[in-house]
Amino acid sequence: SYIYNWAPVNSNNDSVTVSPVITTVYSVTVTDVCGSLSDAVTLTVYPKPVIPYIADYSGCAPLCINFTTAVTGVASYAWNFGDNNSSSSASPNYCYPTAGNYLVSLSLTDLNGCVWKKDTIATADVFPVPTADFTMNNDTIEIYEPVVYFTNNSTGATSWLWKFGDPNNTIDSIIQDPQFTYTGIGSYNVELFVINQY
Repeated sequence: SYIYNWAPVNSNNDSVTVSPVITTVYSVTVTDVCGSLSDAVTLTVYPKPVIPYIADYSGCAPLCINFTTAVTGVASYAWNFGDNNSSSSASPNYCYPTAGNYLVSLSLTDLNGCVWKKDTIATADVFPVPTADFTMNNDTIEIYEPVVYFTNNSTGATSWLWKFGDPNNTIDSIIQDPQFTYTGIGSYNVELFVINQY
């Protein structure tokens, strides 16, 4: 008949299950009619690294971000950018090509081989970009009636800026569908800039 005495757990069973949160020395003393024998083992618990939240990023597509985290004692990194793309770089630079809201996660393997994960280390809110497009009533006009009517076919825009390319009449327009009177014979480059709510 053996008598078991475990420390620091208080148990008389022949085996124990433990889950230490810090490095702990466990010992057992076994006693029978012939005497006692003891043995001990040290269970080393490595500290969990602190993986800080980085930031909330936002901007128009394509949105490029330099991700970096100041965690020491890291053997390898596994970034997940939330759009099925990843990186093993310590400080990756990643560009989001399309609009959306993305949650960035990071898994670290420390120098002891332990794997640690933070599900949301950063967020990226990527805004859509408007598309500028227009047509005009005619791209060739007569000098006796030099008025051009423009139709704005842009998508996703909330404001507009027109530049009509006439060096003798440099007035710009912010009207959605403007008209413009040219001052002389020539070839003119018309530009439309559009802006959305972002």
